[in-house]
Amino acid sequence: TYGKGNTGLADGLKTIAAHIKSAKKRGETQPRALLVPEGGKNLLQIAKLLAGFGLSTNDVRLLGSGQWDEPALTRNKRLFGSWFASAAPDQRNVFNKHFKKTYGYEPVRIASLTYDAMSLVGYISAAGRGFSDSTLINERGVAGVDGIFRFGPDRVAERALAVLEIIPNNVELVDNPPTAFTQFYGGSQPAASTPAVAAPAH
Repeated sequence: TYGKGNTGLADGLKTIAAHIKSAKKRGETQPRALLVPEGGKNLLQIAKLLAGFGLSTNDVRLLGSGQWDEPALTRNKRLFGSWFASAAPDQRNVFNKHFKKTYGYEPVRIASLTYDAMSLVGYISAAGRGFSDSTLINERGVAGVDGIFRFGPDRVAERALAVLEIIPNNVELVDNPPTAFTQFYGGSQPAASTPAVAAPAH
């Protein structure tokens, strides 16, 4: 962890780097990964500081979230070899190409999320069951452009994501996203083949 501001960030990362290097020097088990819950400029600053403290992704793998789903990061050598969770790119690339062909420009990153949301609305509307909690909280989930997703009892969206690795000028698929949710909210375990509902295409 680290405190607020540049000083707190630097001090926290310096402590982390020292711990990892010390464990390596003594031949002890060292952390294999470091979760970085940041994106944008903060992520770049963290990568720069870690490199300054003598750590690279050869020493500890950086792990991140969908905030890292930015093409610019694939040009930062300090992040090569890092992993992050996000939608598998193949299906979204198909969406992006269709979008550009239709509207004449590249979609912003959240366009696919908006499309998925409207597809869900279209599916519920076509089913004619209304927008009740029982309809929205569908444990099987809905298959969208960015993979399957569903809303939990807390009404927070849950997504099945892929694991991607940052490589020079691209990302590489490390692990495919699940094609079905295997945990029900009540604790039961449905078969892994339980399909998500396919939202209608537009």
